[in-house]
Amino acid sequence: MNAWVECLNINLVGAMHCLQEAAKIMIDQEAGSIINMSSLMGVQGYPMRSAYVASKFALVGVTETMARELGKHNVRVNALLPGAVSGENMDGVLERRSLAEGRSVEEIARDNYTEVAALKRWVYPDEVARAALYLASDLSSAITGDKIKVDCGRF
Repeated sequence: MNAWVECLNINLVGAMHCLQEAAKIMIDQEAGSIINMSSLMGVQGYPMRSAYVASKFALVGVTETMARELGKHNVRVNALLPGAVSGENMDGVLERRSLAEGRSVEEIARDNYTEVAALKRWVYPDEVARAALYLASDLSSAITGDKIKVDCGRF
């Protein structure tokens, strides 16, 4: 249970603290864009990651709620939902899942990530960054309370 509490504290409570502090400044200036970093797991379950999934689902709910609360102050609140992002974190996920399932890292990567994505590849960190830039910019001025998947088409 400690792992659950730690995960919720980091991914939900920590995000809420950041959101509240940013909102204070943005309310005063009557403008702003808050971007919560959720996950594709914020809209779908995933084996062996229940605490993480719960924290990210909750963050999507907070995003939608705060968008309604802060909209009257011209503050937008959205969530990014990255899918499987290439990098050290994903390497660790693959290794743990490989050990738990007794399958190779390559097989797990292929069967559960790259081959099930419409684009047949990983998401790259800079692609997530570009989506964040879009949400932070005036190009997305009519978007609030939304969640944007950056997942190479993993439906």
